[in-house]
Amino acid sequence: MAPAAGLSWKRRRRHPSWSLALALVVIAVTLLITAFGHLIASQPLESVALTQRLLPPSTEHLLGTDQLGRDVLSQLLHATRTSVLIATGATVLSGLIGALLGTAAGWFGGVVDTVVCFFIDLQSSIPAFILALGAIVFFGGSPTVLVIVLALEGWERIARVIRAETMAARRSGYVASTLNLGVSRWVTIRHHLLPALLAPLAVQLTLVFPAKILIESSLSFLGLGIRPPDTSLGQMVGSGEQYLATAWWVVVLPGVSIFLISLAVGVLGDRLQDWTIRRAL
Repeated sequence: MAPAAGLSWKRRRRHPSWSLALALVVIAVTLLITAFGHLIASQPLESVALTQRLLPPSTEHLLGTDQLGRDVLSQLLHATRTSVLIATGATVLSGLIGALLGTAAGWFGGVVDTVVCFFIDLQSSIPAFILALGAIVFFGGSPTVLVIVLALEGWERIARVIRAETMAARRSGYVASTLNLGVSRWVTIRHHLLPALLAPLAVQLTLVFPAKILIESSLSFLGLGIRPPDTSLGQMVGSGEQYLATAWWVVVLPGVSIFLISLAVGVLGDRLQDWTIRRAL
């Protein structure tokens, strides 16, 4: 009991409860902004007021204005919604690809496993940002293209984990017993395998999401992702970086938003991973 108690205490020290609480608050606020931010923004995306350029935060503009006189708070609400929707769509698509391929490889084995593992290794050998950069240059930077391109990064990690979990479940006694009783393969997968894969899949999705939003922000910062009149967090940073010395709020606030969202989802994923490990033990 003492070693286990000591291990549990060390884990709590390493991941204090307040960090999870703060992460959940940030995620909740982000979800609310994603759902309703465009409705509560005081200005539309297309608004321009050159007579109010680079005004500091005030009662009229709580977060100041940018180089085109637009309210930074309104732009931040629109940008957060765009970035989160793109990253979420790419994460879900990566999860579907990784889960399907990983399940097929782990369950059927043989040639299927060999082919899937080949593509996993091939994808792992290609730098994600270089792949995204080349695809965006060739196909353009529309939101749909960004979702598809970003989905091509990270699915291989999900596939590796799901493949290992599927192989472990396939060799377990309860699955073998179910198959020996004459239950069909697809019924066994649906009722016994898929529930066992939900927890590790959820963990992987939360760990992949921060990479999606960071890559999208990097591409938009370089001018290859979301472009005006649309906006995203990376696009806000890229378009305002030349004003950092004179109007810090134009760049710092969207940069802090990227950092907080990525950190919050990463903390949640880390805690989910700890929970799945303790559950397995």
